[in-house]
Amino acid sequence: MQSRLLEARQIVINYAGVRLSAALEGADRFNLGNRWRLSATPEHALERYVWPLLSYLPATTVKIERFRWEYDTMVESGAPEPILEGERGKLAGMLEAQFSEALTDIPDSARAGML
Repeated sequence: MQSRLLEARQIVINYAGVRLSAALEGADRFNLGNRWRLSATPEHALERYVWPLLSYLPATTVKIERFRWEYDTMVESGAPEPILEGERGKLAGMLEAQFSEALTDIPDSARAGML
């Protein structure tokens, strides 16, 4: 991992807390409508292996990553679009639950005032 990526992650964690930063990072990383796919090449091998373990992310984040791998397998095997659409719906529910859980306990530095 590049040091600037890890430094940037630490800054976000300092402001938003571990759980909320993991939810933010997870949503950004796993949003199927706006994400990059890691090909099975030596260039991406390390990230494909390390991502679920990176900084010992919460279990929900690791489950989402595992689900993404399964989704990628379905895509690569040519699964029909209706099946993929159902799987994307499951992932959206997982991300929603992760954000909901993360927002129950956020540090003061992540608060923007009264809503």
